[in-house]
Amino acid sequence: MSNKIFVLAGTFDQFRLFRKQLTNVMIEEDIGFTYSSFIYINGPDSLRGYSRDSIWGYAVGTWDKRDDIADIENALMICGTSSKDFIEVQL
Repeated sequence: MSNKIFVLAGTFDQFRLFRKQLTNVMIEEDIGFTYSSFIYINGPDSLRGYSRDSIWGYAVGTWDKRDDIADIENALMICGTSSKDFIEVQL
């Protein structure tokens, strides 16, 4: 598993809020992640070069309402995964 946490969020503001909340929990639990551990999926190109074994993360907020969700789903499929493998989180 990758040490990167992929976040498929509806907006960058949702990503930032989620990252802040999860980072606070990780600090409290003494889990070794930092802000740089989080990758915002800002489009299908964000997934280029990654494989199923290295992509895991969270689907946050209004992620399924994005205009480019079909392109992101296609990129995830090429990587051998899908948004169904992400943990869905409502903000």
